[in-house]
Amino acid sequence: MSQQQRKPDVGIGYKATYKDKSGSEQPYLKLMIRVEQLSELQAEDGIIKLSVFPQLGEKKKSNSPDFTVKPTMSRAGNKTVSQGRSNVAAVATATSSSKFPF
Repeated sequence: MSQQQRKPDVGIGYKATYKDKSGSEQPYLKLMIRVEQLSELQAEDGIIKLSVFPQLGEKKKSNSPDFTVKPTMSRAGNKTVSQGRSNVAAVATATSSSKFPF
């Protein structure tokens, strides 16, 4: 399954935690989206779908992102998987934006 057109990253993400009201540590994703690339994406029904992928590798630099954000590939056979990944991004973004101003 080779991709005909490789889409560029539109952002990066880092793992982070915060302490909730009870003092428990809660994980979240801190996403940084590049505005110039996001503005070039096509919206479907008023929604821009993004996928968040972990950065895999044996030797990761300390300042390297934990995740990359890419446009979701819309294919008929891959639609369910794509929507699931974009939901993860939406939930993570909503969580981080509700508590933190980045």
